[in-house]
Amino acid sequence: MPDTKPKKQSLADMRQIVQQEMDHIPRWPKDAQSELRMSYWFWRMNSLGKKAELANNRSVVLKRCLDDAAKRHPGVEFHYDKTYFQIAKEE
Repeated sequence: MPDTKPKKQSLADMRQIVQQEMDHIPRWPKDAQSELRMSYWFWRMNSLGKKAELANNRSVVLKRCLDDAAKRHPGVEFHYDKTYFQIAKEE
């Protein structure tokens, strides 16, 4: 019977994954976008860990970060690679 548990990743591997994904979230414009990037780093590392609070899915993590950021920065348009993250824009 195959092992269905996800393979444990090293901290270095987790950091590499998140760094590659963050290439799809620009640093500009600075203020709110920097906050989005910090939030993404935190929650994505969490999602890759053994005590994850979010699904191990970059789209789920970014959606959570965007929802939280929108509460603190109403009306701000956050920038990210929509094709890469595959998040549908809500009407």
